[in-house]
Amino acid sequence: MYQAQPYYQPNTYYQPNTYYQPNAYFRPYTSYEGEPLHSHYYSLTGFVPVQPFIQGEKSIGKHFDLDFKPADTGAEFLYLLQSNSKNLIRSQEDFQKFRTRSTYLSNLPNDVLEKFSKSLVFNNGGYASSYYGDIAKILTFEQFADLYARFGLSMKYFYDTAGYECVSCVGGGKQCKSNSNYSCASSCGSCN
Repeated sequence: MYQAQPYYQPNTYYQPNTYYQPNAYFRPYTSYEGEPLHSHYYSLTGFVPVQPFIQGEKSIGKHFDLDFKPADTGAEFLYLLQSNSKNLIRSQEDFQKFRTRSTYLSNLPNDVLEKFSKSLVFNNGGYASSYYGDIAKILTFEQFADLYARFGLSMKYFYDTAGYECVSCVGGGKQCKSNSNYSCASSCGSCN
């Protein structure tokens, strides 16, 4: 007796690549390959533009009314120190001038402000290190970002320098040494 063979359908179990189908692969907070970060994304329920997630300091674009852009890297910071910027705090004297004009620093307790002021280290023509532990607990994020922007550090670069203190070496010179609640910039230098 003849039995009919089942009809063969090629690729029955093949699953198509769903990478390019937005409903199957959707990442609203990151850029697709080749798309700029500022492009719009669309929600799964329709064509409603979804803004990409922006982290961190909203005020970084304002540059805090400075005549320079705060440095994002150590190399940018060293380059900034060579500039002729008038708003950059380069010494203890510059900091004391800024301190008298600043409304948010005048609201700090005197012991906190004195501890911060005494911890400031300047080297190679600009900011090198400071203790930020107490002021970070009191100032708002924008005030804290403004303060370090005046030394020439963006928050991105500040996070790179956090956890180190600029200390003097035995044979001369200075170097960054691990120490929590301190910040140490690339201007600190190295031991002789």
